[in-house]
Amino acid sequence: MILTINDFHGEANIPGLFPSVGTVSTANIVLQQQVEEYIKKYEPRFLKRFFVEKLRSLTPSSNEDSDEGLDDGNEINSEIKEKIKFSLSHYVAYHFFRKESQKNTPIGNIIAQGENGQRTDISRLLVLLWNQMVENNIEIYDEMINCKHPDTEIFKNINVFNF
Repeated sequence: MILTINDFHGEANIPGLFPSVGTVSTANIVLQQQVEEYIKKYEPRFLKRFFVEKLRSLTPSSNEDSDEGLDDGNEINSEIKEKIKFSLSHYVAYHFFRKESQKNTPIGNIIAQGENGQRTDISRLLVLLWNQMVENNIEIYDEMINCKHPDTEIFKNINVFNF
C-alpha cells in the first residue's frame, strides 16, 4: 500500500483518528482500523482508474496492481508519489466521510456533526475533497507525466452550481 493513516491531514483530516497526547482510546483504535479498511478497498480502485491507459497497454500476464513506476527512487517519481498520496488521501477521505456521515440507529437516521467545528457541512467537505483531488490528478498528468489524462471519474470535477 502507498497510503498510510499518517497521510490524512489538511482537508482530508479525519477527526478522532489519532488520540490526544498521552491517551490511547479504543475509539481511536477502531477508527484507525476502519480507515485501514477503506485504504485497502479504495487505493487499488483509485490506482486502476488513475493508470487506466498504462493498464490497457499491459499484457494479460502483467500484474495490474503493481506500483513499480512509483518506487524507482529518483526525484521526479518521489514527487509524483507524494502528489498521488495527496490525491489518494482525499479519495479515501471522500468515501469515508460519505459513508460515515449518516448512521442508522434505533431512533432513526442520525447525521454526524463536526467534532470541534472541523466539519459542519458534509456536502461542502465532500465537494472540496473531490475537486482538490481532481485538480491534483490533472496537474500530475499535465506537468509531471506530460500526457493527456484519462477520461475516468477521478478526473471530473463536481459541478457545485449545476451549470
